[in-house]
Amino acid sequence: AEKETTELSASIKKANSEVSKKNDEVKKLKMFKIRLQQSVENEEDYITNNLTKRLDALQKEKEALLTQAQKEEEFISNTLQKKLKGLKQEKIDAENRVEQEQEYIVNKLQQELMKVSDERSQLHGKLHSSRG
Repeated sequence: AEKETTELSASIKKANSEVSKKNDEVKKLKMFKIRLQQSVENEEDYITNNLTKRLDALQKEKEALLTQAQKEEEFISNTLQKKLKGLKQEKIDAENRVEQEQEYIVNKLQQELMKVSDERSQLHGKLHSSRG
């Protein structure tokens, strides 16, 4: 009976030792799980922060491009308006030159017509005086 008690006692010690080892393994696994969860959370935070930074940078770039496009559009619009204004002025100037040239030509033709008319009158006068 003492032998059995000794064997049982040894078995209990062995079982307690194994339970203790298993408990240690469970504690280690729980700690590993906690570290792993923290690592995953840290990685998620890192990825989220990087994506947020990239998104912010892209948003700023988009805004800058939009501003630049608006400035270029305004510049082009102003340039075209200036060109149109210049073309309108050139048209007005050309019309004025044409009008002046027409007036010059009309005046010159009127002068020549008057000269021819005067010469004709003089010729008629000479013709009448030589007949008369």
